[in-house]
Amino acid sequence: MIARIIDYSARNKFVVILFVASAIAWGVWAMKNTP
Repeated sequence: MIARIIDYSARNKFVVILFVASAIAWGVWAMKNTP
Protein backbone atom coordinates (compact mmCIF):
# COMPACT_ATOMS: atom_id res chain seq x y z
CA MET A 1 0.00 0.00 0.00
CA ILE A 2 2.70 2.49 1.02
CA ALA A 3 4.89 1.39 -1.89
CA ARG A 4 2.02 2.03 -4.32
CA ILE A 5 1.50 5.53 -2.89
CA ILE A 6 5.22 6.30 -3.20
CA ASP A 7 5.29 4.94 -6.76
CA TYR A 8 2.23 7.02 -7.69
CA SER A 9 3.69 10.20 -6.21
CA ALA A 10 7.00 9.63 -7.96
CA ARG A 11 5.16 9.41 -11.29
CA ASN A 12 2.70 12.26 -10.67
CA LYS A 13 4.63 15.08 -9.07
CA PHE A 14 2.07 17.71 -10.16
CA VAL A 15 -0.73 15.96 -8.25
CA VAL A 16 1.45 15.72 -5.14
CA ILE A 17 2.47 19.41 -5.36
CA LEU A 18 -1.21 20.35 -5.78
CA PHE A 19 -2.17 18.24 -2.75
CA VAL A 20 0.59 19.73 -0.58
CA ALA A 21 -0.29 23.28 -1.66
CA SER A 22 -3.96 22.75 -0.83
CA ALA A 23 -3.05 21.24 2.55
CA ILE A 24 -0.88 24.29 3.33
CA ALA A 25 -3.65 26.65 2.22
CA TRP A 26 -6.16 24.81 4.41
CA GLY A 27 -3.75 25.00 7.37
CA VAL A 28 -3.27 28.75 6.92
CA TRP A 29 -7.04 29.25 6.66
CA ALA A 30 -7.59 27.17 9.81
CA MET A 31 -5.00 29.18 11.75
CA LYS A 32 -6.52 32.50 10.67
CA ASN A 33 -10.05 31.41 11.61
CA THR A 34 -9.15 29.94 14.99
CA PRO A 35 -10.17 32.38 17.72
